[in-house]
Amino acid sequence: MGNDWNNPTDFITVCKRVGGRKKYNAHRRRQARARQGDVARLLKIYGQRRGVVTLIAKELKTSKATICRDLKALRLGRWQERGRKDPA
Repeated sequence: MGNDWNNPTDFITVCKRVGGRKKYNAHRRRQARARQGDVARLLKIYGQRRGVVTLIAKELKTSKATICRDLKALRLGRWQERGRKDPA
């Protein structure tokens, strides 16, 4: 049965949904941090050369876009550690 969006949702249900989203998002953040560590490790092994994003994506079984986002997050983290503004 579908949800009737016109009826208000009780507070307990709302709290359970929020808790579930927080738990799921925390899990995804942990996965992303672990993957970023793997990306950094593989980048040291392969070096910064042509096609390295594709190699890392294949090895980690993820998309090139995900690896690019991870590399951006890693670069941003280094800039923030040095007390500089976002390079973008």
